[in-house]
Amino acid sequence: MLLRKYQIKIGDIKNIDNKLKGINMNIKQLKYFLVVAEERQITSAAKKLYIAQPPLSYQLKQLEKEVGVQLFVRTAHGIELTEEGKVFQKYAEKIVSLSISAQS
Repeated sequence: MLLRKYQIKIGDIKNIDNKLKGINMNIKQLKYFLVVAEERQITSAAKKLYIAQPPLSYQLKQLEKEVGVQLFVRTAHGIELTEEGKVFQKYAEKIVSLSISAQS
């Protein structure tokens, strides 16, 4: 009944499910991404997150690998979001916000 109301077909659900099978990102990675985007430096973001810099860099590279685009441009003075990173930031903010709301 619910599927009919929104005119969703079972085939559509299977198609979405197949696309998501290879995605293993988690809320922690999204939170890390958002702090790095805010701080614009991995070292200061790592301090703010109370983790070492190498694991944070690894998580960011894994996230970029998962989404299939470069999210940051690394420069001598820190990092900047790419255009794709700016779009991803908006989605990450929504997802993290929803996650926090669901936990309360």
